[in-house]
Amino acid sequence: MTVGSNVTFDVEAVRARFPALKREVAGRPAVFADAPGGTQVPFEVIEAMTAYYKRSNANRGGEFITTIETDEIVESVRSAVADFLNCDSSEVVFGPNMTTLAFALSRSLVRELEEGDEIVVTRLDHDANISPWLAAAEDAGAIVRWVDFSSDFRLDLDSLDSSLNERTRRARATSGGVAAGKEVGEAEVTVVTSWWRARFFPTNCGWC
Repeated sequence: MTVGSNVTFDVEAVRARFPALKREVAGRPAVFADAPGGTQVPFEVIEAMTAYYKRSNANRGGEFITTIETDEIVESVRSAVADFLNCDSSEVVFGPNMTTLAFALSRSLVRELEEGDEIVVTRLDHDANISPWLAAAEDAGAIVRWVDFSSDFRLDLDSLDSSLNERTRRARATSGGVAAGKEVGEAEVTVVTSWWRARFFPTNCGWC
């Protein structure tokens, strides 16, 4: 597989790093349609996790060697993610899963909502990006507006534009549609929501 003009992507070499892809079901190669249900990992991830559980497994915040090593690992990973996202490491937060994190975020922000405020969600999102905000809207007496998707399963920016107004406080959209495997135009969504001074929460549930 050729990527761009000069770079060759060796698909088989990459596949060989994922032990799960060697599995067969009823004599046929298994197909993993990875999504929010779980993502397969390469040998490097399995080896790193195994090494941690063998040597350093502990709760954080203690004064003994295993907890100190755990703190160091978490902070080093946080720095690596910050470098990848071009942000400060203090802005990187890890959690058990997308749904739990979204509920925690919506619970903290619901206090800022008032009756009659509006929240925008999309029909292209996974439920983890929708249910937390529906619950927040119900608690606050806010109005929920839905953005449709186009015939090619991309976010309908006209539908988004018509859903935003001066009462919009939150806009929720995925950076990549989990079900359709599409990028949805995060940059365009950011521009449109910024016009109305609404907080935009992009997510990428299941794409890791």
